[in-house]
Amino acid sequence: MIFRSNFPDVDIEKIGIYQFITSNPYGIDDDKVIFIDGITDKKLTFGQLKTNSKKLAFGLKKKVGFKHGDVLAICSHNHIDYPVVIFGAIATGGIVTTVNPDYEYEEFASQLKDCGNFFIVDRFNELIKYKKYRIIPTELESILLTHSSINDSAVIGIYSDEQETEYPLAYVELKPDKIQSDQLKEEIKDFVSQKVDPYKKLHCVHFIDKIPKSSAGKTLRRSLRAKNECVKQCLL
Repeated sequence: MIFRSNFPDVDIEKIGIYQFITSNPYGIDDDKVIFIDGITDKKLTFGQLKTNSKKLAFGLKKKVGFKHGDVLAICSHNHIDYPVVIFGAIATGGIVTTVNPDYEYEEFASQLKDCGNFFIVDRFNELIKYKKYRIIPTELESILLTHSSINDSAVIGIYSDEQETEYPLAYVELKPDKIQSDQLKEEIKDFVSQKVDPYKKLHCVHFIDKIPKSSAGKTLRRSLRAKNECVKQCLL
């Protein structure tokens, strides 16, 4: 059965969603906050969405050859940059599909097999391969940042030769008024364990004076991996 509205028809302009949003028909100010990360409280303004998605679209086309009709698979938990990636892909004329980051490899492959020419958005070299699971470091870092004693954090995988798998290790930068202790390490591990699936729990917590960052503010995980040897005893 077809239902018809009592209101007159509306002419829908034939324009893409990216073009419609960026044309700003409602006069939204560029400094207007339109997305807020509920865990970290990070914010994304309307101006940042337009600028960053445009930059991403340019990079997708010029650097990786992403073109009209290609499929961009986003394998990530909810993140403040999610809308930037979606609008960036749409701006190129691409198609977006989201992939559950908790999928096992067979499930992941099953979803992508019909996508044709696809590209994947994620930092696969940063994923922690724990047995048959994959753990996304930023998910654990977001939880750690909600702990009252933590100023900053970085999570990497530490490999156990005996178990032949990686385990999540958290480097933690405490707030200035907090004191390092083994008790606090256990408290932090328990804090995270209560908020994640069992396979994602932290196996080690290591205090560090300052989380290393690049000039752009990104965590330098490579330099932290170089410190792995000094903390491997926590797996014993």
